[in-house]
Amino acid sequence: MTYIPVSVLMCVREPNMHHLQSAISSLITQTCDDFELIFVNDDGHTKNEQYYLNFVKKFRNHQYIHHAQNLGLTESLNDALGSADGTWIMRLDHDDMWLPQKIEMQLRYVRENPDVDLVYTSWYWRDETKKVVKNEYRPVQEMNITRLKQENIINGMTVMYRRDFARKIGGYSPEMLRCQDWDLWLKMVTNQARVATIGNPTVIYRWTGKNMTAKYPKQGEKYVQKIREKYRDV
Repeated sequence: MTYIPVSVLMCVREPNMHHLQSAISSLITQTCDDFELIFVNDDGHTKNEQYYLNFVKKFRNHQYIHHAQNLGLTESLNDALGSADGTWIMRLDHDDMWLPQKIEMQLRYVRENPDVDLVYTSWYWRDETKKVVKNEYRPVQEMNITRLKQENIINGMTVMYRRDFARKIGGYSPEMLRCQDWDLWLKMVTNQARVATIGNPTVIYRWTGKNMTAKYPKQGEKYVQKIREKYRDV
């Protein structure tokens, strides 16, 4: 079996196809192509399947997972994580874009720093007018368990984490239907994961009124409280 250093997880449910095409294009233009794409179709139907397959087949290494019924993001991520052949895991949402050197930069970093279990980077915010609003960077010095319990200071689209570490601690928590990434970071840190950061931006994070956080603010707050209760005594 060919060694694959990185698995890229992409889980979709009836996405904006224009945004999806932009996300896929940002993956195609990576300066390092030594990765596999694991694409999870969580639509719960096959209406868009051929469209998805046309995208997926652009990649030499790929896996395509179809859910006959919608299972939600958390279960989709765990399906993808369980299928991943890569040593390292990255996530790409359909409405975000990666800068061309993302995989190369982070893969180089973990090879030069083999004790690291998770590395994240800074990122650009882009609004609905396609204007880059700001560069967001929260260095690792700020990232301790107390700080991380207060706020998710790690943008999940910037992260590369060690697959086996995440599997060992149970992956994404099934009860977390929102804030899945934040919960995973906290589980990793409480299990002594070694975290590092890179100051260079690697992601353009698209902020729209249709982002999950914007669409469901009350549900989001509910899961923020779950996080704080779950890790209150840690």
